[in-house]
Amino acid sequence: MRTNSATAIALLVSLSTSAAHAEEVTAWRLFISDHADPKVTVIDAIDGEKLDTFEIKGPASLHRSESGRTVFAVQGTAGVVTGIASGISFEDHGEHGDIDVEAPKLAGIEITGKKPSHFVEHDGDFAAFFDGEGVARIIDEKSVLEGKPDFREVKTDAPQH
Repeated sequence: MRTNSATAIALLVSLSTSAAHAEEVTAWRLFISDHADPKVTVIDAIDGEKLDTFEIKGPASLHRSESGRTVFAVQGTAGVVTGIASGISFEDHGEHGDIDVEAPKLAGIEITGKKPSHFVEHDGDFAAFFDGEGVARIIDEKSVLEGKPDFREVKTDAPQH
């Protein structure tokens, strides 16, 4: 893997609780997009173990969700945005929290269109802007994690670029 041609996102989910029987849990995952080969590699940042490698359609820019539960690979030249479940989720119960650590996986969601470029999140909704057609496709995190391609489109008068 070429360091100078890779993009990495570190996901950190940390839990510290005051309950006597609970333990402190920390999980770090690195998602690395290789710009030479169309793939995303996931590494456990604590022990350095490679957890998985996902073949995708093209070189990607990676975007992490606010919750840390999903990562999106925006592949502009391939015309697709691929959803990846990070395998890390956190549920806050006020006085304590629960962390669930599973294997990362492809979420089964691919949003396609001409020239995806901009990608933003607001309140659990993700908007993928397809500059080649003047459309934003919007999907929520729950749908991504359930593998449901339930997205809506917002059309603009013309493509942005």
